[in-house]
Amino acid sequence: MSSQKSDLQIGIFIHERPFVRSWIHSGVISSLSENFRITVFYDKNRVYVEPTEVPPEVNCVGLEFYRSEFKGNLLNDVLLFEYQNKSPTFSYRKERYIYGWYFWRLNILTLKRVLSGLTKLKKFRLFVYKSLRYLFLSRVARKFVLKYLDHWLSSFETLQISDNLKNLNLAIVPSNGAENFINPLISQLNNLGINSLLALDNWDNMSSKTILRAKPTFITAMGSQSARHANLVQGIAQENIWLTGLARFESYRKIQLSENPITPKELSEKKRVVYLGCAIPHNEVTLISKLIKLELFKDLDFIYRPHPQPVPRLGEDRIDLISLGVKYDDSSGPINPKTGWPETTKTFIQSIKNADLVIATPTTLALEAIMLGANVIIDGTIDGINRTSAGIAIDRYLHLRDLRNVKNLEIANNFNELTNICERFLTSEKRKVKEIDISDLLFFNEVTFSEVLTNHIKKNIHTSNFKLLGD
Repeated sequence: MSSQKSDLQIGIFIHERPFVRSWIHSGVISSLSENFRITVFYDKNRVYVEPTEVPPEVNCVGLEFYRSEFKGNLLNDVLLFEYQNKSPTFSYRKERYIYGWYFWRLNILTLKRVLSGLTKLKKFRLFVYKSLRYLFLSRVARKFVLKYLDHWLSSFETLQISDNLKNLNLAIVPSNGAENFINPLISQLNNLGINSLLALDNWDNMSSKTILRAKPTFITAMGSQSARHANLVQGIAQENIWLTGLARFESYRKIQLSENPITPKELSEKKRVVYLGCAIPHNEVTLISKLIKLELFKDLDFIYRPHPQPVPRLGEDRIDLISLGVKYDDSSGPINPKTGWPETTKTFIQSIKNADLVIATPTTLALEAIMLGANVIIDGTIDGINRTSAGIAIDRYLHLRDLRNVKNLEIANNFNELTNICERFLTSEKRKVKEIDISDLLFFNEVTFSEVLTNHIKKNIHTSNFKLLGD
């Protein structure tokens, strides 16, 4: 990092808990503060940033972030329907929106689970709320609704106006996807004449969530694929897309470069298989229960890491995997209440790196396991219950389709293929790690996220400049 600090005033908006993990706990804000004058704006009603978590020279300001949940969500839904031809994922999500997550099986157990869910007041209110929104999504109605929402977007003030805000040369807004808060915030920053950088924090932001109605000045991309989707789906000019990778992956670099190296697995230890669960509904529990009963998996450690924030499952089998010999992964510890996620720990990284085989559902964690040098195969099976079952997701989500083109990455399309691939890996006398090339999907090399971002900022942002993209 440069020893001379720039006069650029940069604001980083921590508007949801996960960004505490991505930007503060990862050390990114600390590194950026060596080069720029940083102010952290956090939503004081949703997030708390401890002053001791950032360097003393970083100014922390708790703001009232005004949100309109209904209008923000409605805008995202209307845009999804209106621009469904922009990405095949949009039409897939529209189909899922109308018909639900599941291919409903006509059995009493499923019916009981659905009815018991609707009897709970919170779920019933959500059901009614979503049903009402259908009234606004017809082709005729959404033209008028979009006109009304555009007017709301241009005038709605999300943030308290303060001197700290007015003096910014760049506002960095992390985003996990279609937060109902993002379009209004970007719109207000544009109206104030402040350069905005939408910093993506996930793989599928550009092709899966919705269309950005308010265009940021700049946007970051996780990899070349994400950059293409930002250009083709969202209409962001290529020169305004910064290839940076993800801030939250810096935790891996931080731990691996620490003084205490990760301990390699002893050769005498039993072989280990780690299964990484899916966020969206996929009947992985039944799949694991079938695998663990095979002779191939009898004398090894089978470790299951469910997704920490899965979409609730309704139509799946309830199976006690522990009684079958499956161990649940607890290497990351409990969910951190500050971030809403488990921490990336040395123990978790060791669990992945020391596995003889990682069976991953098609999620970002699959890329993280590959990045850590694990032997990874993808569960691409279809369970017959969920519209988002792994095999269907790979073919219907635009960002996941490219997994089929990744060199040396094996995808098991059915149970027999999965067992055959597992057998090939687990019966080998020597543990050989295949080099899987995911460079098109993920930008991650010896240069840190903070250094790459710093270079982009110095190249593109100058004091008192503002550049607003056209729609």
